[in-house]
Amino acid sequence: MKNKVRLAFIIFVGLLANSALLAQISQPIASPPGSVTSTVGLTEIQIDYFRPKMKGRKIFGEGEGYLLPYGVMWRTGANSGSKITLATM
Repeated sequence: MKNKVRLAFIIFVGLLANSALLAQISQPIASPPGSVTSTVGLTEIQIDYFRPKMKGRKIFGEGEGYLLPYGVMWRTGANSGSKITLATM
């Protein structure tokens, strides 16, 4: 009888731990997604991208307080590259 109670307790604790792992709080991603759509003539253009969060930083400029000097290529976003979709109407 003690073995059955012990086994039931172990299963209960295992299920409780499993549900706690699945119930994690989802935090916002570092670079949130953005999208823009426009119609030019008979073509619909959609651009999907990820916006960088500057977090108070200065990105371009000359001097010590900037991440990159002017004229340097910088890939914005942190998740994936931008995607452009062209569709005729």
